Amino acid sequence: MSNGYKGEGASINYTATGAVTEGALIQMGSIVGVALNTATTGDTVPCAITGEFTLTKTAHAAGDFAIGGPVYVTSTGLVNNTATGDLQVGFATAVSVTGSTSYTVVLSQSVIF
Repeated sequence: MSNGYKGEGASINYTATGAVTEGALIQMGSIVGVALNTATTGDTVPCAITGEFTLTKTAHAAGDFAIGGPVYVTSTGLVNNTATGDLQVGFATAVSVTGSTSYTVVLSQSVIF
């Protein structure tokens, strides 16, 4: 094992700039994580950057949503299925129909070379 090995990279720490609720989406540059516990301003909160989560979707998220469809995070920390200015956070892993309030999402970080 390399001396530079830091771990599996399943989570990263975030210094809260305000109140953070467990399960909230946290955008850190081009990385989006799910807060693994509650924190207040200045606290360090671990954020999962891999895994499958149930995330709250926006009220305007369009219609039914198929497995494998891209899911995006909005500036308000909710998710939807439209890319209009939003950062892709992952892919749907279950069907989400009109009227439901959440998506089941597997997080997928984008890497651009």
